[in-house]
Amino acid sequence: MEKNKFLWIAFGIVMLIVISNNIFRSEQKQKGEKSLVEKMKPTLIFDGQEYFSHWKDTADEKFLSISKLLVADRITGCGEFYYNEIDRNTYIVACSRDGKSFKYYVAWTKLDKVYSAESDMLTINESPK
Repeated sequence: MEKNKFLWIAFGIVMLIVISNNIFRSEQKQKGEKSLVEKMKPTLIFDGQEYFSHWKDTADEKFLSISKLLVADRITGCGEFYYNEIDRNTYIVACSRDGKSFKYYVAWTKLDKVYSAESDMLTINESPK
């Protein structure tokens, strides 16, 4: 009997948390506030398309392809760089000398091309960390 009482109390607490969380989310949406997920994964806008940023610096095949492109095009100031895949074989690359200020490029690995991302075609809401 005591065990059932405890389970009902625990169930009630969980339900209270779920209901209050849903009310809070509803209020956030009405105010136009971003959810926690949206805050954790800032967006970038490239050529009018909005993407979630997933900055990576992993030394994988994509990283190596981008590195080769940067070297071949004599791009300097990329002692540290991050990439964000926005389409198949298309990447936004964030280059930095100091890890604080970044210069952005668009890399097309299939075409072996890298271009400087002009401010009118790229909006970054948060630099890589």
